[in-house]
Amino acid sequence: MVITGFIIAWIVAISLMSSFSSLWSTLTGIEFREHVLLSHLVIKGHIPLFSPKQQLIGWVIHILMGAIFMASYELLWKFTGVIRSIQWSLIFGVFIGIVGIMGWMLMFKFHKHPPKIDFTHYYIHLLFAHIVFSLAAYGVYNYLN
Repeated sequence: MVITGFIIAWIVAISLMSSFSSLWSTLTGIEFREHVLLSHLVIKGHIPLFSPKQQLIGWVIHILMGAIFMASYELLWKFTGVIRSIQWSLIFGVFIGIVGIMGWMLMFKFHKHPPKIDFTHYYIHLLFAHIVFSLAAYGVYNYLN
């Protein structure tokens, strides 16, 4: 059950985070979907021209990073005595949001052709997206237990 719960929480959390990013992109008209931007950084192509196969690279990277964050969440609960709660999930969401923002800042800084986006707006979006991830993971674990 522990592995099954982890996998379900991971899939739901990454799915809701990705849906949040898609909604934010739709509402703003600016490309903020992580898998698309990751594809851009890896393939060095133009975002509107990506094929589904090229976007798959971005999805794989994003899903694997989600697994790392989910494992971090699991380790936090297991080894620190921090209880699973909405409050701690919000704190963890902010923390992983900051870690995510720093990672994206580094990728954009060292890339020869970073996407032309409003980086400040993207980082604000990322903070909220990681909070969605964390709360979704908490929700799944709370539901399963």
